Amino acid sequence: MREFGASEANKFLDLMVSKGLLSEEESGTVAHALMDVRESVEKSVLEEYSWDIREEFRHVDYHVHDAGFAHSHFDDAD
Repeated sequence: MREFGASEANKFLDLMVSKGLLSEEESGTVAHALMDVRESVEKSVLEEYSWDIREEFRHVDYHVHDAGFAHSHFDDAD
């Protein structure tokens, strides 16, 4: 995801004001709202990835137990 931090928000603010599209106060509100949206989307994506990783570990755990690799007789295989 492309970075949209304070520097980018300030550039966006300056552009909106220079084009007369919004007042300085309005464009500042929009820029900060976009930063908040970006943070929320980034958090959502991270949560989705962590859910996928959990599911993969559950899948591996299932096969470890299903194949009997979790039994104690493998502990003495040295």
